[in-house]
Amino acid sequence: MIVEADTSQTTSELTTGVGVCDKTILSHLKQIGKVKKLKKWIPHELSEAHQQTRVECCVTLLNRHNNEGILNRIVNCDEKWILCDNRKRSS
Repeated sequence: MIVEADTSQTTSELTTGVGVCDKTILSHLKQIGKVKKLKKWIPHELSEAHQQTRVECCVTLLNRHNNEGILNRIVNCDEKWILCDNRKRSS
């Protein structure tokens, strides 16, 4: 597989090598479970240690919520900026 041969390739390099568009490359990489981390394509798998750490964090947060009600104080925000150009063209 091309990605396994050189995991540091960009999607543009893969596109040139295979002859398909970027979206196709990204779609196929996602299907085989690859993600780009630190400029390399790696399998997107969590180790047992990472899974255990996530479970422990969740249990701790749920216990704190049961004792202190912390979930009511958490604010989550996601922003997306879109440039809108409303200039009218002169005729």
